[in-house]
Amino acid sequence: MTKENVRNILLAIIFVLILVVIALFIGRFTYSYLGAQVDDLLEGEGELTASGDTIIFSKGNDLSINASTDNFYTGSENLTDTTNPQVRLIASNKINSK
Repeated sequence: MTKENVRNILLAIIFVLILVVIALFIGRFTYSYLGAQVDDLLEGEGELTASGDTIIFSKGNDLSINASTDNFYTGSENLTDTTNPQVRLIASNKINSK
């Protein structure tokens, strides 16, 4: 192989590695921006005020699904449970601009 062929191969490998790194950064930033943030900080009720608007969140009942070999097998029905969380938005601006 000539020096020029080796150089072209190395440049191609570096270019592919740069593209992979850029794709990983874009994927990670997109996930971190759009991914849901669920943590243990919200216990019971929470209130958030931003730009004068207030959002009040009330947690519903805890979900409880108990899967066992008696109720979770091939062909069995789905296990379900329900809860009733509530969210209320209090707008700071009462003017409708439509």
